Amino acid sequence: MFDSLRQLISASSHLAIEEVAPDYPLIHVAHPAASAAIALHGAHLTAWQPTGARPVIYTSPDARFMAGKEIRGGIPICWPWFNAHPTDPSMPAHGFARIRFWTLTRVAEDDAFVELEFTLNSSDETRSLFPHDFRATLTLRIGAELSVALRTTNLSADPITISGALHTYFAIGDLSEIAITGLEGVDYLDTVGEHAERAQEGPIHFGGEVDRVYRAAPPVRIVDRAFGRNITMESSGSRSTVVWNPFIQKAAAIGDLPDDAYRDFVCIEAANAKHDVRTLLPEESHTLAMTLRV
Repeated sequence: MFDSLRQLISASSHLAIEEVAPDYPLIHVAHPAASAAIALHGAHLTAWQPTGARPVIYTSPDARFMAGKEIRGGIPICWPWFNAHPTDPSMPAHGFARIRFWTLTRVAEDDAFVELEFTLNSSDETRSLFPHDFRATLTLRIGAELSVALRTTNLSADPITISGALHTYFAIGDLSEIAITGLEGVDYLDTVGEHAERAQEGPIHFGGEVDRVYRAAPPVRIVDRAFGRNITMESSGSRSTVVWNPFIQKAAAIGDLPDDAYRDFVCIEAANAKHDVRTLLPEESHTLAMTLRV
């Protein structure tokens, strides 16, 4: 199953494979500009750390590396739908891309970065959940900056409709000491409690659970006073931004997350969510992408 993976990895001086569970490979990147780790399951980046900087991506110490189970933390690929399935609540939340093994199809590297390309193709198994032919390609460019691009191509004879998100868990010093800027004045859907439409007033601060879909995708900055740094996220192919933290009560109910870990991360997602679904004609493609900088 993983022969092509081993061939591509062996040709690189910056990549290595760790089998973190039986038949469950993790790709380690060790480059002069940055280190990273990516699970083939879900094409799921679990770590990125520019050289000389603290880790930027949070993955739960209780994350489960198991086929068919999503990894808690990192950058889950929510696709081809965001959140619950639009018509069938029995379908897996956030789609199936994050709980399938992808194929590593290309490796490129130079003095500034390592670039990895992963592909997920339609199959009998995916058609039972999403009755269309497609090709999904995830490109990760890992260096002093991190670029993530999810490209969907419709290989069906009919239009297809997709939504999704790059569900990024950012490592932070302390939730109570961060502010998120860039979304001031933007309307959002507040999904905590009774759903309500609101407008953002000033920077985002956290004194409770936050689960919001903002109706715009401007550059966003995490001002992290505890770690003395700013993290910026710029997205493209998106008209929505999701901000999430479960806070005390919900974090305690998540089995693969320590009870107090809500202090250690915040999720900001480049998304095609709620109002921002995309319909692709046959042979048409759409790319949802983001770039992270410290």
